[in-house]
Amino acid sequence: KLQEIFELADMVTVLRDGQHINTLPVSEVNEDKLVQMMVGRELELSARRGEVKPGEVRLRVESLSGRGFSKISFELRAGEVLGVAGLVGSGRSELVETIFGVLPVTEGRILLGAEDITRHSVAYRAGLGMALVPEDRQFAGIIFTMVLKQNLSLPGVVLGAREFGRLVISGARESKVACETMQKLRVVAGSPEAEMQSLSGGNQQKVVIGKWLLLKPSVFILDEPTRGIDVGAKAEIHKLIRELADQGRAVLVVSSELPELLALADRILVMREGRLMGEVCGERRCEQEIMRLAVAGVE
Repeated sequence: KLQEIFELADMVTVLRDGQHINTLPVSEVNEDKLVQMMVGRELELSARRGEVKPGEVRLRVESLSGRGFSKISFELRAGEVLGVAGLVGSGRSELVETIFGVLPVTEGRILLGAEDITRHSVAYRAGLGMALVPEDRQFAGIIFTMVLKQNLSLPGVVLGAREFGRLVISGARESKVACETMQKLRVVAGSPEAEMQSLSGGNQQKVVIGKWLLLKPSVFILDEPTRGIDVGAKAEIHKLIRELADQGRAVLVVSSELPELLALADRILVMREGRLMGEVCGERRCEQEIMRLAVAGVE
């Protein structure tokens, strides 16, 4: 983490693409300058999202209980970014996996729009407009025996997305859609035929996000969307999350990085030991308040 450089180091060396860029005292550089040297261009680092007026309710969770959590209730509206914070073991990932249908519901209801999807499959939920970018992209988000373009097109092929139209598609059509998505998300790869293991962590994550964008989901769930990726890709994914909300999508972001949640989310739900301890928004939106709820569990 960049902050550790400023806390611990006297000198800093920047490498990019196997080349030495610069070595200089930490006292002579700030975070913006360091990031610019690392990625070779200026980035818009995450500032807090401005005030928004959310639209209609897209996702409603009512007294939901499942593996690792119980009695969780909240609403997510169109145009809103809702954050979920909590320590390891708080039930954050289990909650979103249950909402998406990966894990079973033991009690409560999940409504997507006006439809009760509590007992429906992952495929049904995805077909209705729900998407999940999982915490472990290499285990649950990528198929490494498939090349880049096949990973991008897989949900669309299986669900019969309009971009493909049928289960068996031509390689040319698949490559065209892959190239368009790669350009839009700035995926750095040799070609649509690139092996997934040849991509950096940030570019792998863009592919995981990109495959769902083709389905134009109304509810987008991202679990640790920037874990293990470089600062350049992180800024681009933050920008994409804001764009999704600006387009009217309802976005749910789980993250262990509090600055990330504070920059992206309009409201932040805080979990502790499987329980929802409170909501942080407005003037209360700060790291200290989130940690107070996550550790002490006192609203």
